[in-house]
Amino acid sequence: MAGMCGYKAGRGLAMLCIIGMLGMVSCGNGEEPLQIEFYYENVCASCEGDADFFALYNRCISPEEKEALNAEIATYNVFMDSCKVRFEERAQDLGIPDGTSLPVLIIGEEWFDGYEKMEEALHRVLIEGGH
Repeated sequence: MAGMCGYKAGRGLAMLCIIGMLGMVSCGNGEEPLQIEFYYENVCASCEGDADFFALYNRCISPEEKEALNAEIATYNVFMDSCKVRFEERAQDLGIPDGTSLPVLIIGEEWFDGYEKMEEALHRVLIEGGH
């Protein structure tokens, strides 16, 4: 998780625990994990702006499905300059139009803006393999 933006001291450890509990870490099958990136903007330094995404993820993907997933989740608060630059680079690479509203979820090379589109896409893309 090196280089992730917006993690406060201690929060990185908490995120590692969450990732481990959710079974999102590679299970040693030799394949690169699918990268899931969540971009949001939150000006509150003490707020957890990614909590809504994790709640959505937990509603859409069952514990059994999480165990079978080979994926890594990273969250980025674009209020921080380094995260904003990262989002701008990813948006350019993927052809995300300027002015697209946050939050944005990127799964591999697909992107979804807004929680409604994310909710529709999470299970379909991660579990059903639909694109």
